[in-house]
Order: sequence, then C-alpha cells, then structure tokens
Amino acid sequence: SRTNKANVHVQGSNNRIEKCEIAFNAGAGLVVRGNNHQILDNYIHDCNFLGFYDGPLVVRGINNTSVKNNTVFRGGRDAIQYNGSDNEFSYNDISQSNLVADDCALFYTVGPQYTTEIHHNWFHDTASGGTKYKAAGIYLDNDAAGFIVHHNVVWNTEWTSVQINWNG
Repeated sequence: SRTNKANVHVQGSNNRIEKCEIAFNAGAGLVVRGNNHQILDNYIHDCNFLGFYDGPLVVRGINNTSVKNNTVFRGGRDAIQYNGSDNEFSYNDISQSNLVADDCALFYTVGPQYTTEIHHNWFHDTASGGTKYKAAGIYLDNDAAGFIVHHNVVWNTEWTSVQINWNG
C-alpha cells in the first residue's frame, strides 16, 4: 500500500532539489519521477510513520538522475524506494529506517534497472519493527539486474548488508 501523499512531489524533467530539509509526514517525504533531475545535499527524515511503500525518499520511474550528498533517515519502511535506469546514487548517508515494517531495507528496489550505479554511500543502523528480523542495507529484490554497486560502507544491519533475491 501507498498513501500517495508526499511532503514534496516532483515530476517532469531537469529539476534540481537542493539543500532542502524535508521531514515529518505519515507518507513519503520526497517523491521524484521523470528525467535528468539532480537531488543534492538534502536532509530528508522522519517520514512514512505508517510503514507503507512510501519512504523518506521515493524515486520511481526516474532516468539520468543524480542522487548525491543527501542524508536520509528514520522511515517506517525503506529509506529509499527506487525504480529507474541510468541513475547514480553517491555520497549519501542513509540510516535508521525499517522502524515499523519488516523485509525491507535502507535502499530497496525490485527487478532489472540497467546502468544504475550505487557508490560511495554509507548505509547503517537498521533493524525491523517486525518479527522476521529482515532489515537489510542494500536490497536488490526479485530478478534485480543491471546494477553497479561498489565502494559503499554498510554496517549494523539486522539482516544482511547486501541482499540479492531470485536470479539477481
């Protein structure tokens, strides 16, 4: 389920979200869709109190976008919900999500998304609020393909640092 409610919802092309604080919502914090965006140096926290498929940062259906130097923390489910191609996630500090839900991660995606690069991030301090004890750092779920994941530091995760499922 999703609430379809976000503090900030950006669509279209060639937008820059920079040096913002986005916080305190029962749904998503920042939702971005479209092409050629820059999401830079933001402080995104305390969102998705309900534990739905919202998150502090939801970037779905994006292409050619840079997500860089952000701090994202304290979400009910995944800190970052992702779907797209030709994107870069770098130099972010992601922590303390999965506070309500289970079987989730600090960075979560599912399926193939080619040439997505995840590098030089910190993913840390996550534990689930459920009974499965499945809170991961980077979770490339069911048939994930096309990811380039390197030079990240992942620590203090309840389940796995990097979880890859079903033919990933």
